[in-house]
Amino acid sequence: MKPKILLIGTKNDLRWEKIVRNAATKLKRSLDVVSNNEIDSVKSWHECELVILDSSDVSTLSIIISAIHSRSFDVPIVVISPAPGWQEAKEALQAGAVDYQLKSSRAKDILNVLKNNLRKSSSLTIP
Repeated sequence: MKPKILLIGTKNDLRWEKIVRNAATKLKRSLDVVSNNEIDSVKSWHECELVILDSSDVSTLSIIISAIHSRSFDVPIVVISPAPGWQEAKEALQAGAVDYQLKSSRAKDILNVLKNNLRKSSSLTIP
C-alpha cells in the first residue's frame, strides 16, 4: 500500500486538487480528499503520512487542527491559505501545524511543499 497524503478542504476546487494529486503521485503517494465536515469519516489516520489542510473553508483553524490531532497526534499538518496572514499563521502553528504556506496553483510550488514537509517528518527517501 502506498503511503498516503490526506487533503482536507473544499471539494469544489478540482483544479487545485488535481495539482496536489499529481504532486503526490510524483512522490509515489496516494491522495485522499475529504471536506472539513468529513474528518470523522476518515478511518485510516494511521496510514496518513501528511495532512494538507486548505484553510479556504475553515472558520477556526485551531478547532480543525485539534480535531485532526485527536485522531492522529503525530501526523504532520500543513495549512495552505489562499490569503495568508500572520494571525492565521500564528493560530495554525500554535495549534500544532508544522507549516503554513500560500495556496499556489503552480505545480512546482505544491510539489516542493509536499516534498519538504515529507522530508522533515520522515526518514524515508523522498524522490
